[in-house]
Formats: sequence, C-alpha cells, structure tokens
Amino acid sequence: MEFSEKNRDAITRLARSSDAQKLMELLQKQSGQVKQAAQQAAAGEGLHGLAEELEEVLAFVRRFIRFDVLEEPVGEVRLCGYGPEELREHSHYPEQYYGQSHFLPHYTDGPALLALNKVRTSVRRTELAAYGAFRGEEGSVTRPDLLLGLNRLSSLLWILMIKRKAGRYERS
Repeated sequence: MEFSEKNRDAITRLARSSDAQKLMELLQKQSGQVKQAAQQAAAGEGLHGLAEELEEVLAFVRRFIRFDVLEEPVGEVRLCGYGPEELREHSHYPEQYYGQSHFLPHYTDGPALLALNKVRTSVRRTELAAYGAFRGEEGSVTRPDLLLGLNRLSSLLWILMIKRKAGRYERS
C-alpha cells in the first residue's frame, strides 16, 4: 500500500506524538520513583545526605518535563555539585574517586542502593524511549540536549550508588 506524502507526514507525527507521550509517562513515573522509593529508603537507613541529593534529582526531573513540553533547551547539566565532565569522570572511574570499583547490585546492598538502581534503570529506559521520540525523518536526533540530560542523570544515579556502596554517606 502506497501512502501520499501528506499521509506519511501525518503517520510520522502520530508516531512521534505516541513516543513523546510514552516519554512523558516514563518521566512522570521516574519522578514518583525518586520521591517515593529512593528517598524513603535513604531516609529509612538514616542517609539524609543521600535523601537531600535525591531531592535535587527530583527537582531536575520536574524541570526536565518542562524542557520537553515547552521545548526549552536543557542547557549545561549540573547536579549535586557535578558538572558534565565530573559526571562522566566520576561515573567512569569510580575507584579513583571513591575507592569503589564498578559492581553489580546485590540483594544484600540494602534498600537505598537497590531503590537507586531501580530509578537509574528507569532513567535508562527513558533515555532509550527518547531516542525514538526525538528522531528526525533521516534518523537524526532532534533533541540531543534531552538525550544528553538523561544520560547525565543516569551517570549521577550511578555515582550515588557507588558512593552508597563505598560508605560515603554518614548515617544520622
């Protein structure tokens, strides 16, 4: 079946709108996961420093939804004191910064770390959905800033996991 150019354009817009809707749902779910699961787990373990950092993550996720809806640029991502280069460096070389190598989460790691991992994987799924939602007709990415922002957010969550595993958060 051959479609006219007008119909192809309408189908493309519909597909993008469907992908964008999935992205919005994932972002909203992510927001709830940060607030409810990870922060409560951190506070429950007496890790108030981690809970405060997650408050900053939550604020970024809420702004992120605005970036998408209003088509605002993300700009330079700076989270919990880390700029773009620090996020990359600290997430790629954790042993150098925290004395903790890369690891796979284990059920014995505790609720806060496991909740962080759940949020991090949700961010990764959102990043993959964003590739579908923000792909141009030739396959080019139309919102590279959103993709980079999601990538940096995932890097931060990995850093928070590493810091937790390395015992860098004091209990209070």
